[in-house]
Amino acid sequence: MSGEQQPPKKKPIAFAIAIVLLVCSINGNMFLYSQYLSNIQEKKYETGQRVASDAIGAAAFYNAVLPELEKLGKSAELLERNEAQFSAGAAFRHVDHVMGFLKEAHQYNGTEFAADKLEAYFNAVQQSLAKVGSHEGALTAAEQDYLTKLQQAFSKQLEVVTAFNADALESRSLSIQIGNGYNWLELAEELEQAIDEHTDVKLQ
Repeated sequence: MSGEQQPPKKKPIAFAIAIVLLVCSINGNMFLYSQYLSNIQEKKYETGQRVASDAIGAAAFYNAVLPELEKLGKSAELLERNEAQFSAGAAFRHVDHVMGFLKEAHQYNGTEFAADKLEAYFNAVQQSLAKVGSHEGALTAAEQDYLTKLQQAFSKQLEVVTAFNADALESRSLSIQIGNGYNWLELAEELEQAIDEHTDVKLQ
């Protein structure tokens, strides 16, 4: 009969399945993208933690060795000098943090890190300090001059690393900022330049 109502047409089941699959795909992609971003943040955080640890360790090195250089320069007796030299040598256990800080900067910038040159510099300093005042009597003019220049160089290097925000070690957000290259790459550049300025100073 022409007046009879036709039953409503059902949407094809394939269309409904397609919608479900599309929604699942979108949710899955969002989850994967969220995980991707989370992994990136975690890597930035880990980088920031390493940089902060090295910056703090570098400052600890300079803060430990500088007072011993002053004692060495003021020493009047061989025993005093031996004690200062021993303590200065112990401070060099922290020098790897200086190298680590600079290495992180070069890795971030994708530039070559001259590790051998830096190791040679600090080894030469250690060897020179072991020779300073290894004799009776007052220090020679050359020894005093070397210690003065070394103190000036290390003081300048300390000034650079203490400008680093040490709070980053205890702050996730600050560590992530460090991992993104904020507020430390220029310090690494200044530190490396300060070291380069002193590499030619030798104990005569």
